[in-house]
Amino acid sequence: MDWAINAAGDHVLAGSHGAYGYSLRCPACKAGVYHRQGANRRPHFAHYSGNSNRACELYHPGSGCLGSTTAWPKPEVMAPRTGRPALIWRDGFPFSTSLYLRLPKFTQGYASTLTVVSSGRRLFTGAELSRLTFERLPLRHPLATIETSPRDLPIEIQLEALLQEFTPSGSYFRASTSEGILEDRLSPLELGEEYFLITQRRFEKPFPASLSLLQERKELSWTAYRFHLRDEPNTRDEDISQLECFLERRVIAGKSKIDIIWPPPRRYYPDGVPAYSNQTSQFVARSNSGIPNCVTLETSDAQITPLCDGYFQVDFERPAGEAILWTEAGARYYFRFDDLRSDNPTGVQLRTPERTADLTSIEAATLVGYHGAIEVKVPTEQLWRNVLVNGVQIRPLPNGKVHSFDGPIQTIDAGAFGAASSLAVDFVVEANDASWCSRFERVVSTIAGPTAFEKLHSARTKHQVLRWATDHNAISLLPLMLSAFSAEVDRGIS
Repeated sequence: MDWAINAAGDHVLAGSHGAYGYSLRCPACKAGVYHRQGANRRPHFAHYSGNSNRACELYHPGSGCLGSTTAWPKPEVMAPRTGRPALIWRDGFPFSTSLYLRLPKFTQGYASTLTVVSSGRRLFTGAELSRLTFERLPLRHPLATIETSPRDLPIEIQLEALLQEFTPSGSYFRASTSEGILEDRLSPLELGEEYFLITQRRFEKPFPASLSLLQERKELSWTAYRFHLRDEPNTRDEDISQLECFLERRVIAGKSKIDIIWPPPRRYYPDGVPAYSNQTSQFVARSNSGIPNCVTLETSDAQITPLCDGYFQVDFERPAGEAILWTEAGARYYFRFDDLRSDNPTGVQLRTPERTADLTSIEAATLVGYHGAIEVKVPTEQLWRNVLVNGVQIRPLPNGKVHSFDGPIQTIDAGAFGAASSLAVDFVVEANDASWCSRFERVVSTIAGPTAFEKLHSARTKHQVLRWATDHNAISLLPLMLSAFSAEVDRGIS
């Protein structure tokens, strides 16, 4: 037969990319099917059970069951889904690494209760699933199983198929600043991108020259690598061949891309467009396809200044409305300015007698180490179930949205609402410190090496830090360094 239903409840055609997925079902009898083709056989789906009745073989999504007077109904979808699940790897150094399951986001009124069974049982109701929800998973295989009540089979199949993508032999996560989203095992890796590889098989040495290892961390029997694949036109074909052999994964040339790497967005609109405060007028953008251009809808055009090796400074005189960074190669980055002063602080707040900070902010690291009572305020009491203090869940659960702890706290982790550690780098440099970067020694030396840390002492401008990060394969540290500069403007750093 020509058609099947995948784990997401969508029709897939035999011979297409989606035909090689897992958990495929017959759209007529709902039994399991698999994809077949060969030199003398056209692509088609076949039943595991060997069933070949007429209704299954002649099914077409546009006409239902061809050859029958009654059309077969479309696969049932219990409620409109507005968000897709994903596996996310977080590595907020020096915090511990973590694996999270981002659950589907449903519209209001979803009737089923979803249960994630891992080291324990965690229940999510329809009200919880109407917003972005994460569940932390232990690093093991298999990761978890999914149950729904009343039964929602399409959602169970979709989540089980996602969890099966994580394998001990190696799972690749496309990296952003400090986290990555799991790539489909059939998706190729791209030159010019950073990835996390979580595996029980260690990398063999030596590494290809086209792979820059940024970080290596061991957790029990697992190893987490963070690496960058170079994208140089002169060596592209040779690099692809070497990397495919070394990584045992298909590799392709990088697509045209442009994005803003600093500062991070303050929030995202429902359509996925990032939002920045209209008090922010300077950005650092990265482009792999030439000097970007900028088009704005409600403000004057931005000034673009090249910095080094694909990095550019973008300055706005009066930021407002919506803007688009674009290149002639076709890359686009849409973002908006908004009055976000009322959003600060948001989410989980840390309070001492002197200061208040959001757990997602840079200042949170300094408040966690406070010697005295630290108040933690959460937006909803239910969030206490997800908050880890010093790596342990709070028991008994606090009453109310505010709870006081005796500081200092070593670590506090509220999942998607942020995390902070008293072991983190202190961004406030004391007056008697020899250099602005003296508090970064452990982080920089661990990730980029002692030589890179020594070279960092002489950096006094953002341009010099960009050059330093490029020369010492320390791009992953760049957002941290640039954020530290924001706190050092009165110490001769610009």
